[in-house]
Amino acid sequence: MKTSKKSLIIRLLVILAGFIILLYPVISDYVNTQNSGNAVNSYAGSVKKATKKQRQQLFKKARAYNQALAKDPETFYHPNLVPGYASQLKVADTDVMAIVDIPKIKVHLPVYHGTANSVLGDGIGHLKGTSLPIGGKSTHSVLVGHRGLPSATLFTDLDAMKKGDYFTVTTLGKKITYKVDAIHVVKPNNVKYLQIEKGKDYCTLLTCTPYGINTERLLVRGVRVKNLPEKKAGKSGFFISPKKLIYYGTMALLGLLVVVWLIALIRRSRKEKPAE
Repeated sequence: MKTSKKSLIIRLLVILAGFIILLYPVISDYVNTQNSGNAVNSYAGSVKKATKKQRQQLFKKARAYNQALAKDPETFYHPNLVPGYASQLKVADTDVMAIVDIPKIKVHLPVYHGTANSVLGDGIGHLKGTSLPIGGKSTHSVLVGHRGLPSATLFTDLDAMKKGDYFTVTTLGKKITYKVDAIHVVKPNNVKYLQIEKGKDYCTLLTCTPYGINTERLLVRGVRVKNLPEKKAGKSGFFISPKKLIYYGTMALLGLLVVVWLIALIRRSRKEKPAE
């Protein structure tokens, strides 16, 4: 009987460990979402604390940086030709440079300088060598995010975007609205759709595709339009994507099967009698 109980306890512990592994992506995604929200709120608070003159100076400096990029196409491949990137759009007490909102897929995330792994694990990165996300003629800002991370959703559902959808970028309290006008799937070394076009005001959202394979790049480009009324623009909030529904449904089914198995196991163990 003791051996039977010990075996049952071991099985229960193994099952518990399995549930913890299954729940990790859900818990981690929740924690990451909370952290991203805190980073966004902290950034918004820091922007409010900055004086109007300080914000104007940051915008002026950023416009000069973007103009320098537009003058020389080689800066896309060699961004250090224009110095001072790390100091651009820097507000006290935060590392965030902007906020990106994609109402259709309920994205509300901070944007950071660069695309290092440490950045892309926490939020969205701005591709160095592309225009800073402040808008303006002859600018093309590129924002990069991961898909399919077990710890965060980020740009996982970017493939749901269609032409005519909207997204916004808010920098130093200034909101810019973009309407999706082009979607491309390209090889990683194909950057022709990321270049600045004279007189155009573009922003491209970039992630890996196909989902889970990541051999190509999905580019969702938006052209700047007038800001929309809040009701029409939509709001970021709770959203469960089809990918999450499949995952949660599978997890729920597995959980139900395990519970049924456990009930049967416990009943069987209760019926067992000590050996004579």
